[in-house]
Amino acid sequence: MAAPSAAVLAAFLGAGAPLAASTAAPGESAAGLAPAEAQALVREVSAAVEQLRGLKFKTPVQVEIVDGATARANFKARIDPSDEEQARNTQAAYVQLGLIPRGTDLITDYLNLAEKDVLGYYEHGRNAFVLLSHVSADEVKGVMAHELTHALEDQNYDLEAVSRQAKGDDDRATAIRAVVEGSATAVMIAYLSRNGGAKKAREELEKGESRRARRLKAAPSFTQRSLMLPYVLGFTFLLRGKPWEWHFDGMRIADIQQSYANPPRSTRQILHPEQYWVGRASAPVPALELPDLSRVLGPGWSRAATGSVGELGLAVLTGAPLDIDSPEVLLPARWTNKAASGVVADLYHHYVNGGQRVTLLVTRWETSDDAREFDEALLNRGQQLFRFGANVVVLAGDVGDRGEPLAVAALQGMQFWPTQ
Repeated sequence: MAAPSAAVLAAFLGAGAPLAASTAAPGESAAGLAPAEAQALVREVSAAVEQLRGLKFKTPVQVEIVDGATARANFKARIDPSDEEQARNTQAAYVQLGLIPRGTDLITDYLNLAEKDVLGYYEHGRNAFVLLSHVSADEVKGVMAHELTHALEDQNYDLEAVSRQAKGDDDRATAIRAVVEGSATAVMIAYLSRNGGAKKAREELEKGESRRARRLKAAPSFTQRSLMLPYVLGFTFLLRGKPWEWHFDGMRIADIQQSYANPPRSTRQILHPEQYWVGRASAPVPALELPDLSRVLGPGWSRAATGSVGELGLAVLTGAPLDIDSPEVLLPARWTNKAASGVVADLYHHYVNGGQRVTLLVTRWETSDDAREFDEALLNRGQQLFRFGANVVVLAGDVGDRGEPLAVAALQGMQFWPTQ
């Protein structure tokens, strides 16, 4: 797990920002390892990771061992007030859109994850790998291989710079993180296969996904998918959507290199890998741009958050089922549905005025039929919907009688029909 950015607080997404300095408890150990033994094991696994990944470490990585409570405190320490306010506003937008239920507290859930579920994480700014003391003996080498891959790629690519290519687009950040976590997962599996055989690697992968699935059972579907996609579908994406080909070709270094040089631009490309790998990787993705609509809402209103939910979020809004316990979770097609496919771009704005809140979501589709299908499939029918050709506008919250003026203002200057 790469240490997450502030955007993670909104949906457990993002990667690369440094955490506050870790403080390992004196004599803390993981899997029966003393700190000196853990450092020796890091050197051993680092050499294997270099060989598997085809890159070289520029400086050795330091390891620290902390308990869950310390990890939680470290993650909490890096949340400044602006991050927390952004997360609360994004959370409110997700609630109004129907992505998560009322009462969800993403910040608390994020900290619970750090304390109870994370096995290790890499800190970009300190070139340090933090290992949680609750890691079992049979997991420690796999965890090290995964996190040391983050360290290796950070030293060679600068993961923070890679993440900045998202330019504040939540959905694009998720797609980029799928490359980062998918690569680390592939190296981990290759390492375990080399040292314990394919059966051992498969068992470790299944154990990790089973643990993650158990922890996520009670979480909203959007949270489940946001957490699992970078690991599960990131691995599949780097195999061009065909996870079974791992057994024949193993890790494809050239494809990982390409994905870093030209990262995927949306979760649509993760859910439909052929759109990245077959001819569309260099095609520009049209960006949606919306004006600040505070003036349309009236005095006292201000824009508090903006973002994109992508096809990943639109699939949730249209009821696409996903069994996170099924082996078919490795197949991208199981994560989406026809109603969410065909989206070109989306953008939401969240506005506040004291205790009042309004969320506006604009989606742009390949065809007007795609737009109609999305409109008809939306689960939350209590929202105000406006369809104009290949565009669908969703309005939620304290909209009142301002729905139509808001929708018209949002689409000013946009093409209505895909043939224009």
